[in-house]
Amino acid sequence: MAQSYQGYFLPDGRLMTNGSPIKLPTEYMVIVNILDDKVEGPGAKTRTKAQNQKEALSRLYAGLAAIDDEPLDAEFDAIMGRRFNIGRELSL
Repeated sequence: MAQSYQGYFLPDGRLMTNGSPIKLPTEYMVIVNILDDKVEGPGAKTRTKAQNQKEALSRLYAGLAAIDDEPLDAEFDAIMGRRFNIGRELSL
């Protein structure tokens, strides 16, 4: 007799299915397929695209603020002297 279970594994190794963990039978041969779809378990924080973008911008601004006091070097001046345009590719 074969039994099939659909669910996901909890960090402690238990299988969560239909909202509650189940106990798998022991001493039986098994086949386990790991699918590409990652499931967020209970209590996981689901973030929106806007939240991810806001965090990315915050990290960018923090990084820019960190280098704000450092003087720019001659390499930067040379790039800007070639009329650098961020909208087109530049080979350095």
